[in-house]
Amino acid sequence: MRVLFGAAFLLALNLGTAQTVFAQSVSLSAGVDYSSGDYGTDDRTDILFAPMSARVSFGDFTLRASIPFLSVDGPGDVIPGDGGPILTDTCARIQFTRPVLFERFCQEEDTLALGDDGSASGLGDIVLGVSYTLPEEITGDFGLTFEGRIKLPTADEEQALGTGETDVALSVDLAWYGGLITPFATLGYRFLGDPTFTDELGDFTVDLQDGFTASAGLSIPLGKRSTLTFAYDYLERSASTVEDVHELYGGLSVPLSDAWSITGYGVAGLTNSSPDFAVGLSLRFRFRR
Repeated sequence: MRVLFGAAFLLALNLGTAQTVFAQSVSLSAGVDYSSGDYGTDDRTDILFAPMSARVSFGDFTLRASIPFLSVDGPGDVIPGDGGPILTDTCARIQFTRPVLFERFCQEEDTLALGDDGSASGLGDIVLGVSYTLPEEITGDFGLTFEGRIKLPTADEEQALGTGETDVALSVDLAWYGGLITPFATLGYRFLGDPTFTDELGDFTVDLQDGFTASAGLSIPLGKRSTLTFAYDYLERSASTVEDVHELYGGLSVPLSDAWSITGYGVAGLTNSSPDFAVGLSLRFRFRR
């Protein structure tokens, strides 16, 4: 699963000029995303993520909702999450509940494999969000948006499609519209619920780490309405035995008509906790009142 940390902000950029943010509008989108990587382990995890999303803007406020279909093939230590993968590797699971096993089998860069590879598919976690953009009269050439999101535990945690817990994320987006190229940056923080797992060792709760998220990049117009976007994304690690996530993003948004647009993108992971690669495509329909 791949959800860019500044995704909502980037989509707003792809819809057109800065004035679009301040107009009342409704948009619907559907997409598909495929990511693959070993995440620092001996086993590969492949995730197919297909979200259906809706966005409604009322003046300076925007409401968002997203519900995905997921298909995950892997050992179950990589769980799709809002904003990026949640890594709950085996050593992180047993570090505090079974310290003897941890000291015997686990090292800083190693894991103890407890389960076989498997696959699962079904409904993912529903994500709801609300954002507020400061009026253009106040910010001038800058755009400043505050956003809050909540991830509802609708995915089946027993199949590792979700953690079974509610997560909350807060972020602030900043962009400058004074030139041909639009630089932007996002800084956020996510609060992760602590899931309980069951395996052959029994039941145990994983103390996931809350952490910062960040994104920075450039949006470059091509022609009249197409947009090329490059970004660097960061996600603080969710477990003590894994690395932070660092990724590079490149995407192209092309209008098909006044109402329809299509966006394709690719992602390259830079650390063991990142997917090796991800590719995606989304189709958006928008109408304004």
